[in-house]
Amino acid sequence: MSAGTVVPSGPVALLIDADNLSAPEMVAQALRHLTQLAGPVGIRRAYGSAENLKGLSGVLREFAFHLCVNLPLAKNTTDMALAVDAMDLCARYAPGVLAIGTGDADFAPLVLRLRERGVRTVCFSQANKMSPEVHGFYDEVVLLGARRSAAASVVASVLPVAAPAAAPAPARKTAARKTPARKTAAKSVAEAAPAPAPARVPAPPPSPAPAPVPASPAPAPAPEPAPVSARAAAAAAKEAELSERVQALLREMPGVTEGHEVDFGEVAKRLREAKLLGRQAVMSKFLKKHVPGVELTPQAQPRKLRWAPGPA
Repeated sequence: MSAGTVVPSGPVALLIDADNLSAPEMVAQALRHLTQLAGPVGIRRAYGSAENLKGLSGVLREFAFHLCVNLPLAKNTTDMALAVDAMDLCARYAPGVLAIGTGDADFAPLVLRLRERGVRTVCFSQANKMSPEVHGFYDEVVLLGARRSAAASVVASVLPVAAPAAAPAPARKTAARKTPARKTAAKSVAEAAPAPAPARVPAPPPSPAPAPVPASPAPAPAPEPAPVSARAAAAAAKEAELSERVQALLREMPGVTEGHEVDFGEVAKRLREAKLLGRQAVMSKFLKKHVPGVELTPQAQPRKLRWAPGPA
């Protein structure tokens, strides 16, 4: 273990919400980070629909995750199944660290209850799927795939870490004492030596006065920008964030980045599961607003979707 590794009092658990954290490389990254942080991860489970778990089958098989398929009902039961298992693990095994792979705010009550029972909590989420209002509920939030910028990929942790060994104190250096007698003697010599008289230099002839330069007219003041209300700025920022999240979800769907057509209904289903598309929203208008360049076939009642995204 490294110097920054947490020493948990019980087993370490990682529960993946596969309906939210659906990229294989993000699941592998979360497991590696948790292993570095808390040591071996003994409890590994992934929850989601059969379709989403199938998309993660390679990484889940490689790292030996226990698969928990949700019930085939009209209502998504993934969040409830994960929360029930988390409390069951807390009662049976008393884990020291429990990490959840999700950006969903629905788990906030669960995290509060785990904290009350003394369990350290960690959240792994993609930067474009994390609900910002739940950062404070976890002991640590790790944003997977985030760029190194002011919004750091790892939010400040309050998990206890092993203190590094104290470095030995450097030996004190004794300052050499200066002999007063020598200093006085040097001062006396400096005072005795007369300073040489400066050589006289003849003054240069006076140069003619420069011709006056006419003053240039003052530049016209720049027009002040029209004031933008705080409410309008906040609304624009929210719309931009929503567009970014919708486009990120489309990039994760197989075939989209290669320019292939994908099923229109499947896109709508994933947008609603990610809580980006309201149940009363018109799908075609929503996509044209937030995904520039999207092609719907046919236009009247689309069944297929094609989009050629630029670089992320």
